[in-house]
Amino acid sequence: MDINLTLHQRQALSQSQIQSLNILSFDSIELNQFLQDEYLENPILDYTETVPGIADAESLHIYTDTLPVSGSDSLRTADIPKLEDTAIKQYLLQQLDSSRYSRFKWKLISYLIDCLDNNGYFCFTPEEIAKQTGADTFIITECLTLLRSLEPAGVFSSCLTDCLISQLDKKNSDYEIMKTIISCHLEDIAAGKISSVSRALSLSTADVRKCIARIRMLNPKPLSDFMPGKEQYIIPDIIFTKESDSWKITLNDSWIANYHLNDYYLKMLPTAADPELRAYFEKKLARIQFIFSCIEQRRKTLLSIAGEILKEQEAFFNSTGNLRPMTMASLSERLDVHPSTFSRAVKGKYIQFPKGTVPCKELFCTPVISNGAMASYSQSDIKDLIRQLINAENKKKPYSDQTLVKLLKEHGITISRRAAANYRLEAGFASSVERKE
Repeated sequence: MDINLTLHQRQALSQSQIQSLNILSFDSIELNQFLQDEYLENPILDYTETVPGIADAESLHIYTDTLPVSGSDSLRTADIPKLEDTAIKQYLLQQLDSSRYSRFKWKLISYLIDCLDNNGYFCFTPEEIAKQTGADTFIITECLTLLRSLEPAGVFSSCLTDCLISQLDKKNSDYEIMKTIISCHLEDIAAGKISSVSRALSLSTADVRKCIARIRMLNPKPLSDFMPGKEQYIIPDIIFTKESDSWKITLNDSWIANYHLNDYYLKMLPTAADPELRAYFEKKLARIQFIFSCIEQRRKTLLSIAGEILKEQEAFFNSTGNLRPMTMASLSERLDVHPSTFSRAVKGKYIQFPKGTVPCKELFCTPVISNGAMASYSQSDIKDLIRQLINAENKKKPYSDQTLVKLLKEHGITISRRAAANYRLEAGFASSVERKE
């Protein structure tokens, strides 16, 4: 066999394995983003939201449901001012030279900044502000025009459409196309109707996808970077539910059904006259088929791992016991999965069960080594027993760490005094001297 061909096959195999392992390591959010990116680049992949997506409109940077849209007054309110962060106000005012404005105008500018919502939108008409302040609508409009020129781009927009358009680079060759998409087709884009937009604008789907990719880089919430303590949401990857006396394991991946092969291009492929065009689509088809196979393998692997975790830690999920000693190495061996593959599979994944949501990695407990051998109890068991002992002790004569060692030994747990001290601290108790009353 030709040595170059052999090398090429090995490289191809290696690239395929890397892609497969990457997909396995993705959590639900990362997998969705990966498919979104592929959707924008691969015309063979199509998207139709038939089941609720894992990401709401926000993660797609299409905020048609949460931000004011043109013609909407649902966010208007008389409760002004309402901007919560004084640092934002200071940042905006620092971009202006107060000496250039009359005292009244500067006060009005300050008031208008206070009227921003926390996303950076200005949801009031000049007439409403005039009614609140007594200022002339012409002066108010003049101030608003000035404030809309400030950084960050998009601040003081009245709606999402205006916000995105104000951030477009007018020098970009696709400026007018992107402006039209934002003005007329935002809802179509949010719904994944690429073909509809393509037909309406007489553009190829590839060109539309490129424009969408650029639009997604815009910021629909101009002040988002200034807001401290952004809410972090945990999306579980695996869900344990209890039905009667039995457990059910499901993956949080029903949204994947929204991604499918594009019928139009599949029908066109066999009849494509241009060999290069046909080869291009065949390559894209092969890629997405491989991605789908990797996703299916990911699904099988995660379900297998979840089943073993549930089997080992059922008492924990039932709230009837602590976590049992369980290592990734032991489970990977039992499932005949390479340890590195197993590690990738559980990386960043969360399990939701009736009592809450927990990271997969926190379910693995290293067994305690007692007398040179692995014990059947975990560190959680030791800390729980220490809690019980200390809570029941005579507060005038609290147990020393050496006494705790002896008491633990009576329960079949043999550890050193130093280890007992560490477990005591982790259990939240001070030394016996500090506990003494």
